[in-house]
Amino acid sequence: MSGGWRTVPRWLAVLVAARGGVAQQPVANAADPAVAVLASRLADPNLPCAARSEALVGLQERAALSPARVLAVLDGADRELAAAAAALVRHTWLELPAELFAGLDAAPRAAQALLAELAVAPRPSAAAWAGRVAADAAQDLATRCLALAAADRAPGRAEAELLLTALLADELLPFVTAAFERLPAELADGLVGRLHQALAAGSVPVARALPLVERLSARGLRMLLSSAVALPEEPRDALCLELAHRAVPAYLEQVALVLDGKGPLEAHWLWGAEALLQPPGRQQRLLAVLAEEHADGGVALQERVFATLLAAHGVAPEVLAYARRQDDHRSLVLLLEHCGERLDDDLLLEFLDGPPQVAGAAAQALLRRPALTERLQAALVALLGNAQVVGGDLLPVLALAVLRLGSDDAVIGLWPQLRHARQLADFVGVLRESRPKLAIQLWQQDLAADPDDAFARLQPRERLELLLGLVALRQTAWCQSLVREALAAPEPAFLARCAEWARELDAAQVGSLLDAAAGQSDERTKAALVAWAAAAARDEANQARLAQLAFGAAADEVQEAALSGLAAGPGRARCLQRLRDALAAPSDEGAEALAYAVLAGLPEPLDQAALELCAAVLLRWPVADADGEARRAARWPDGQRGFSLAVAVAERLRGADPDAAAAAFGAVARELVALPTACRAIAPQRLMVFWRALLREPELQQALGAATAPLFLQLRGAQELGAGVAHWFLAMAETGERSSAARAALAAALRHRHRDRWFEPFGGAREPGSGADGLARLAALPFLRTAEAARHAGDARGYTAAVAQAREFAGRDAVTLEHLQQLPKTLNSDPPR
Repeated sequence: MSGGWRTVPRWLAVLVAARGGVAQQPVANAADPAVAVLASRLADPNLPCAARSEALVGLQERAALSPARVLAVLDGADRELAAAAAALVRHTWLELPAELFAGLDAAPRAAQALLAELAVAPRPSAAAWAGRVAADAAQDLATRCLALAAADRAPGRAEAELLLTALLADELLPFVTAAFERLPAELADGLVGRLHQALAAGSVPVARALPLVERLSARGLRMLLSSAVALPEEPRDALCLELAHRAVPAYLEQVALVLDGKGPLEAHWLWGAEALLQPPGRQQRLLAVLAEEHADGGVALQERVFATLLAAHGVAPEVLAYARRQDDHRSLVLLLEHCGERLDDDLLLEFLDGPPQVAGAAAQALLRRPALTERLQAALVALLGNAQVVGGDLLPVLALAVLRLGSDDAVIGLWPQLRHARQLADFVGVLRESRPKLAIQLWQQDLAADPDDAFARLQPRERLELLLGLVALRQTAWCQSLVREALAAPEPAFLARCAEWARELDAAQVGSLLDAAAGQSDERTKAALVAWAAAAARDEANQARLAQLAFGAAADEVQEAALSGLAAGPGRARCLQRLRDALAAPSDEGAEALAYAVLAGLPEPLDQAALELCAAVLLRWPVADADGEARRAARWPDGQRGFSLAVAVAERLRGADPDAAAAAFGAVARELVALPTACRAIAPQRLMVFWRALLREPELQQALGAATAPLFLQLRGAQELGAGVAHWFLAMAETGERSSAARAALAAALRHRHRDRWFEPFGGAREPGSGADGLARLAALPFLRTAEAARHAGDARGYTAAVAQAREFAGRDAVTLEHLQQLPKTLNSDPPR
């Protein structure tokens, strides 16, 4: 062999290379004692798959994985290990040697293992071999379908029949779906007869037949639909419903013909028909069916016609008459749910006086109206004066209709009755939000003239609700009355609402809340009083009292309430200083609650100081609390849960500028990388949980992942946990010809393939049918980078070779294929714009 393998870069040395047109395997260093150990571990059937997979990758890294050794694994009893070997070959061997294919031809089980990987991620250099396997009638059905998907070409007529046979035999797998995607429409049309027979016999459900249905041409679909009438009811309706959901033109054309009277009107042609009821003659044909006492199509047809007209928001007399004729009231309820707001006043009032389910639907329809007519408004007020209605289920909805849509006079007339309802708090909230001026007028009408007398005439709950409503509308003159009444019989739920809506208290009123809290034995009530005081406190004296509770030995709920108020108000600077102290020295028991409170009180949007604080809480915290971090790592070792403070930081960062956040976190990470004590203290699980919590913000996740990945790789236990995630982030951030992170990410993903759940959420998902294959993307990425570098350097030969290799490894990954599409075909052409 020419060109010693030890002179090639390490990552290339683990791949198959070509010399003189003949693919050759690397020759291992015979002096390397690790090779024998690894070979022994790989061959030991008593070891778990994880250990043998590690040995497999180890041999590859030492250039000791020959075709013979790979074939032995592919053909072995451990099929999980065989799958790992197939992935290793597909994603890392530069060329697939003839020796490998010859061995696969002699070992069907080994061939099936490699084909399963190639079916997910085809390689052009294996297409010819896969095509030969697909054409081999001696092979079993599954293997031939795998091979057809791996060949990644349009199937021929015989192969189309093969795919349909697999589909009908319940052999449909993702790789077979991929093969169907390449099926030409004219060949798919030729399978309609067999598909119809299978559907009629019930041997294949419609859902499983969809890969073929999706490949049919308009002519093929018309053929299938023309024979649908002969199908049993269940597959016929399922097929039509599926085609309607996908808005397949051929199906909608057939529906239009039926609506125009050019075919029998049957229930299965009415899915999706609501969008096709113009011109008017089509709707008239449906209305005529409803008008018949006994329609030709039976009950099923009338029900579908009724549903179609409702979906089109039709309230014609025939629709209403049909709904009235039904005995179970279900049709009336459906009518009201779809079109109730469009009924006239008389009908709505009639239905409000109907059975409970009908009356409830009519009441909900009122809320969807843009306004109330005078007649309907008067009728609702009269109904609400009925004691039975006021005490029943209709009260909330009818009252809300008047409060939101009625006139001021109607609300004024109704309000005395609503004050005695158990839903008073809801009514007060609606009135405060929708009619604040009227709300003040109503409440002051009862309270302003003689508060003591007015209070005597009201129930305690009424007084509290009215006072809170006034204070929420900044009528601060009533604050003292609200505080006095609330302290007379404190209820935690009401106090919590006061903390939200009644924050305009003076120092004395805040002090009375804290005094009451000090004398309160119930911790929940005490915490609610402190929370209200904390939300309203602005003066230094009360801030100091809150600080004593926040930083003292108070109960957890009380401490949390005090901290939240301090962090969100004038005491924020004090909280920030305490938190900085906690980050510089071992934290006390209350420091974590302080961190949560400070995070919640950070400004929006986050400024640079806030981002730096978030970075410190995430990364410096475990350095100050090494023992606590060790306990957390022991409790949550898998990096998928726990570490709630890390999750809180991620949640607080949502919407942050990715570049600014990366700068802040990167600065702290770089500082900690140089500190051995920090690298020993920080649990890698913390960063895994943090990255996972950012999944819904991919751009931010990528920026922060790349910023913190170098630190992750220096942490104890990072390699065992799954360093591939960190390498993935770094690979996506690499520029130029550098591809070390991409290669490291791929190696880690293949090494830990038996537990690749940690990798998939971050970019390694393998859903080739949807154009996602993280392994193929990583395998192709180094060649894409090389191609870009060669283009920049004007190296035409290097550019062409690198692009060809990138295409070889791209598989079905849409991101990689799009990148390749954007590359110029030669260095003398520009990429498409």
